[in-house]
Amino acid sequence: MIHPLELLQQVRQRLPWASKWSHAAPGVDLAPEQDWLLEPARLEEAQALFPHLSEEESLLRYQRFRLGMRWNR
Repeated sequence: MIHPLELLQQVRQRLPWASKWSHAAPGVDLAPEQDWLLEPARLEEAQALFPHLSEEESLLRYQRFRLGMRWNR
């Protein structure tokens, strides 16, 4: 049985615009010293952004926020 993500990848590759999509486009990857997502999330920053949440929940939301910023980059 094929994994659903593998099936999705096969379907994507058959689409007419699939050749335009490149996972290894130049300039996409950051150097490790420039990648701020590799830095640990700080509780102080998380609580400053989400003061109404518990420590754990604020850290989770802060990490989601950071990942969202990466996605929309």
